[in-house]
Amino acid sequence: CHGTHVGFGFSGNLESHYNALVAKYKGCTHVEGNLEITNFYTSTNITYDMSFLSDIEVVTGYVLLGLLEVDTIPLVNLRLIRADNTYNIKNLEYGLIVAITSAGVPEDPDDEVVGLRELQLPSLKEISRGKVLLKNNPNLRFVDTIDWHAIVPGDKEPVTYGAQAYCSNCK
Repeated sequence: CHGTHVGFGFSGNLESHYNALVAKYKGCTHVEGNLEITNFYTSTNITYDMSFLSDIEVVTGYVLLGLLEVDTIPLVNLRLIRADNTYNIKNLEYGLIVAITSAGVPEDPDDEVVGLRELQLPSLKEISRGKVLLKNNPNLRFVDTIDWHAIVPGDKEPVTYGAQAYCSNCK
């Protein structure tokens, strides 16, 4: 199936955006181009079933996951991000971007923050080009335990950890 090249943008309303991505990627194993999964907000009346991503094995462009308020991204069969096309931020090239994946800080400190807790990539063996960017993911757990050097060959600093890249002290 064909990927997208809109970054954090989308057209239509949030429900039609979600439905279009489901139609595009459900049953897809090979994405020609970029996999951009963005703009899923819990404040709407949409129930997001992210299982439509679980068959994807190869992405020839970059993978962008951002502006998300879902618990889990199940890219369980993704084994290769070729990143023939990378995402450029401040003159750095990225093959995988995971950014802005929560609703922010709750008013009551005892309330849980809504957002991405699990990025399921158990099959990922290689990101052929570009680095990994992790930024503003206050609920995302355990990404610091991944051996990114093994996945991103030939880069001495394969990951850029921005502010709140992941949760180091989650409940």
